[in-house]
Amino acid sequence: MRNRIFFRYLLVFTLLAAASLSCNLVMNPINNAIGSVKTVQSVITEAVGIATQVDVGGLVTSVGSIITQVDIEGMTTAMGDLGGMLDNSTPDPSVLAKVPADIPVMQGATSVTATANNVQYSSDASVQDIANYYEREMLAKGWAKVEGKVDTNTATLVYQKAGHKATVVIEDFMGFSSDVTITIQ
Repeated sequence: MRNRIFFRYLLVFTLLAAASLSCNLVMNPINNAIGSVKTVQSVITEAVGIATQVDVGGLVTSVGSIITQVDIEGMTTAMGDLGGMLDNSTPDPSVLAKVPADIPVMQGATSVTATANNVQYSSDASVQDIANYYEREMLAKGWAKVEGKVDTNTATLVYQKAGHKATVVIEDFMGFSSDVTITIQ
């Protein structure tokens, strides 16, 4: 009989210990989450306190006074002068003279550089439009297409003529323009 009572007390003690451990296992993550929420709340309170200390009216007045001190007409004149120096819309004739006669350069080409074996320029046209141009114009200049691959952002076209090879690589430049490189071997 004594053994039974002992085992009943042992069972009750074991159940209480298991319940206590279960509560700790459940409550520790909850207490950690509550602590994290309190930390976030204190950060937000601090940010609101800082934001209320900013003098928005004074800031707007300062920006307004800076803007009134800018000489817009003088800047426009200066930028116009710079624009003339940076205008690449019409390629320099001396650069175009270096382009081999049987290598076409698309109308509207900008930033043109050329040697006897290499031509580079930029264009506002899409990769596909430039590839179509070279498909047409290289054939018209007597080049035979050897291979070609055209994707949305890049194209590579290879042509042969009288023992020479011309590789035309067209690459989209972040959707703003396309860069064209022609290598002649």
